[in-house]
Amino acid sequence: MPQATSRAYIVLAALTLLYIHNQLARQLPSYLVSFSATGAARSARELMNVDLGFNAEQYGLLVSFGFTLLYVICSFPAGVACDIYPRKWLILVSATGWSLATAGSAMAQSFTHVICARVLLGIAQAFAGPASHTLIASSFPPAFRATAHSIYTSGIYIGGAGASLSVLASRALGWRRAALLVGLSSLPPMILLAVSLPSRSASAAPSATTTAKGTGVVVAAASPARRSVRAAVLEVLSIRSVRWLLAGAAARLFAGFAIGAWVAPYYRAAFPTHVSTFSLLFAAIVAGGGTVAVVCGGLASDRMTNAGRRPERAAYIPAVGALLAIPFWLVGVRSDHFGLALLGLLGAYLCAETWFGATIAMLQAAVPQAISGTAQGMLNVVQIFSSLSPPLIGFLYRRGAPLRLLLSLLVPGAYVLTALCFWRAGLARAAEPKP
Repeated sequence: MPQATSRAYIVLAALTLLYIHNQLARQLPSYLVSFSATGAARSARELMNVDLGFNAEQYGLLVSFGFTLLYVICSFPAGVACDIYPRKWLILVSATGWSLATAGSAMAQSFTHVICARVLLGIAQAFAGPASHTLIASSFPPAFRATAHSIYTSGIYIGGAGASLSVLASRALGWRRAALLVGLSSLPPMILLAVSLPSRSASAAPSATTTAKGTGVVVAAASPARRSVRAAVLEVLSIRSVRWLLAGAAARLFAGFAIGAWVAPYYRAAFPTHVSTFSLLFAAIVAGGGTVAVVCGGLASDRMTNAGRRPERAAYIPAVGALLAIPFWLVGVRSDHFGLALLGLLGAYLCAETWFGATIAMLQAAVPQAISGTAQGMLNVVQIFSSLSPPLIGFLYRRGAPLRLLLSLLVPGAYVLTALCFWRAGLARAAEPKP
């Protein structure tokens, strides 16, 4: 694997900008709703749920299975596809699809319409992650790979911050114009990716790739030898550390989906006089705290694993981070003081969000390169279990369970399970052959 060149870094920048938009579009509905009494009295122009007339339980479905079901179903073939077909075009078509779905949601006249747009969003976004992560893995050397994945993953937090600011946009423009604006804003990073990536960016199969001269980016050389889907899946699942890693990721994403869907409605209800302030400060927490955490987690993983020679050490970053996040999270949802609650939220982000770059690097190192896309798709598939958290919370909340109590129990419980699974993944990886 040659050293990454400036072209590889430009591609990483384009992918990261697209991922920021990806997450902005995905998280947008969480900031366009309110189910408190004060929220119900506000304008239908500002709030999607007031305009379209749906309740908290329906909202839980919208932000979970409405997105995740077909996202997960499509993630598996998407992972297989990026082991075979040009990843550049998979990413660009994916971005076009989710942008149109987001813009289309602005035209919804009912809950059915908006959930259909959400389903289309999930289908389109399913193809972006596996193609992007395998492209990054094949374009950067092992010594920098976790950091590169972490830089890309920072799009979750910057995009989440942008979604938080949509509270202000919906007040100024209305929720429909805010959604339309988000849908159209993907064009610049799409153009950057189109011009910076070689036109034949390829699958990850080593027998099918070569490096474009002067670019440091892997491109197609020949048709890959194709495994059957069943054989690829069985090969991925035959690796014990990967099984534990997938379980840990499912638990961690269970907590993440709960936070993403319900933290904004919780703070709207708990601190109704601080809605605009929360929007600005939470955007800073997500963008700043999340980005610092994920990049530091990637840098620590690259350093701890000794350029890939001790890959099992990467598992301890998400394990420790999840445990350290628990007390901060409890302050964030139990404190009645607005400033203290936000400080707790910041601490939780700084600890818990270190996990993703280390996880992706460990996954990519544990499986043969020819099925890395399939493995990445399977990481998305586990989200079908993780996505149970938003509708579960919505179901219990609508039946009288306090939102504060639900968030105080479910998120820390998921963090404990995360730590256990990643600890076991590290033990298993230590006993497996090293690259």
